[in-house]
Amino acid sequence: MGENNVKRLIILTGLSGSGKSTALRVLEDQGFYPIDNLPPSLLPQLLDVLSSHPSASSVGVVAVMDVRGKHLLNDLDRVVTGLKRAGKTHVQLIFLDASDREIASRFQLTKRAHPINPEGDLLEGISEERAMLVPLRGIADMVIDTSGMNHTMLRKVLLEELLGGEGFKLIITSFGFKYGVPQDSDVVWDVRFLPNPNYVPHLKDLTGMDRAIVDYFGDVPVFF
Repeated sequence: MGENNVKRLIILTGLSGSGKSTALRVLEDQGFYPIDNLPPSLLPQLLDVLSSHPSASSVGVVAVMDVRGKHLLNDLDRVVTGLKRAGKTHVQLIFLDASDREIASRFQLTKRAHPINPEGDLLEGISEERAMLVPLRGIADMVIDTSGMNHTMLRKVLLEELLGGEGFKLIITSFGFKYGVPQDSDVVWDVRFLPNPNYVPHLKDLTGMDRAIVDYFGDVPVFF
């Protein structure tokens, strides 16, 4: 495999029902390549595979690893330590937690069975899982308690703590009115009052990236 060029790795772990799936989607929306329930031992090889993937190399990878992996989760501490020691990728282990009452309420609301004790008592399953995850909580780079948080609140915390706040995205595109205004436009500027270099022979084949076009419009008075 080639050299690992994945910019950043965020590993999400923690209790079932604490919001890991929501956190995964939030970070995926920010451009991270998402992975759900991968055995930790496969992570180094996967990072090599993703080293040339656009979103993984420019933004990063976010992976959820939890008790669904059963005993395979025991490898996570060793894998994280190895990746951090290698220093090729900035690695963060984020532990999501919540109170027993909050987690029980979420499971009851969604009518889902707890992965540790699907046929038994819900609170016993939560307690057993919490005990299993004590070592991972201890090595986490950050612990986020999602008790009382809704999706919007968790999203705000994640973006502030992990990305320094929500970035502002600006996409500029040109279009022809005869084809209709793009339906996803927020702001439309009608510049049909400007002279069109398409009708100037020596400028016809140039684009807005060419200096001659920039100079051409630089001489046009614009009034707002």
